[in-house]
Amino acid sequence: AGAAFEGWEDPCGAIESLLQAPEPGVKLCVQHAGEVLYFGDDVEHSTCSLSAFSLAVGAQGHTETWPALLRAANRGDLKEVQQLLSPSPGLAAALRQRAGRYG
Repeated sequence: AGAAFEGWEDPCGAIESLLQAPEPGVKLCVQHAGEVLYFGDDVEHSTCSLSAFSLAVGAQGHTETWPALLRAANRGDLKEVQQLLSPSPGLAAALRQRAGRYG
């Protein structure tokens, strides 16, 4: 897609125009709950949430310094994510932890 492609800056605003007149080289997909989308190296992309809430985790480099919740989500370990999100005294603290830098 060319530099003038408005989807890079406003992906939600570009959906209608993409459906009416697709931009050369641009693919449009809808990802549903529970699905995983993998982008290989050097793939330009933009995202638009169609729901009121979404949780996404992206990664480059090492994740050893990330909080357990983010590492579990990054691995796609739903059971551990659910366990870590279950009501507990440490949940609020876990959600406030910063992921840190990529190693």
